[in-house]
Amino acid sequence: MKIESILRCATGRFDKRHVVGPSTWPHFDLLWIHRGTVTLKIGDTSEPVILTSPTGVLIAPNTPFNGKAITPFALASICHFEADRHEAVRQDGASFALPNPDECPALQSMIELLHRNAARQMETSVQKHLLRSIIECFLSPAVPQHHSGKILRAWTIAAQNLQGIRTLTDVAAIVGMSESGFRALHRKAFPTSAGRHLLALRMNEAARLLGASGDTISQIARLVGYTHPESFSHAFSKFYGAAPRDYRERADRFA
Repeated sequence: MKIESILRCATGRFDKRHVVGPSTWPHFDLLWIHRGTVTLKIGDTSEPVILTSPTGVLIAPNTPFNGKAITPFALASICHFEADRHEAVRQDGASFALPNPDECPALQSMIELLHRNAARQMETSVQKHLLRSIIECFLSPAVPQHHSGKILRAWTIAAQNLQGIRTLTDVAAIVGMSESGFRALHRKAFPTSAGRHLLALRMNEAARLLGASGDTISQIARLVGYTHPESFSHAFSKFYGAAPRDYRERADRFA
């Protein structure tokens, strides 16, 4: 893929007052979710695309989209760029593409580096090379998700009550489903497993609290559903690659 020009790199916050779009850009838009969960309506797809960090979407030029955060807030970045048509969004008329879920943690680090380089006004050729490497991870056109209102409602309520959520059985019970039925229906709406999604909700909220509150690590562990602070610290370190205390020191990077 040939990157012709990088037009804009910026970070921002979505919440009840600041929603996503509606927008239609004449260039490519790489929207990346660093924390939180957003739901997007893109182009003429009948079902929304649900993105839980760390992940994002590559939106083709002249594609309308709009959405909102379904967690209390979401932190995101955008990169607007011009390029030749890419197979990921050209095949079968697809207007957007999603990344390989297994590569999302590494992609987030690359995207953070891209934004730091842009802020420092690094050489354009370096930025283009990095962006091209990122985009190549968006290899296949996105398939419209078979979204279920039940699943979205369950996750929205669970995200607001993590302290009382112990297992996926608790999430499923919100909408009167069994855990096995909930797992199966979740798979039709999300690109990741239900267990991974619950973990992401806990870690995203923990990251928010580390950056925005004076709560202790033990208090934060309880607020996101962990009985033992040690279990929380281990899970957080594995998810973010940094211990909670270390993360707190740099938690305002995208605030």
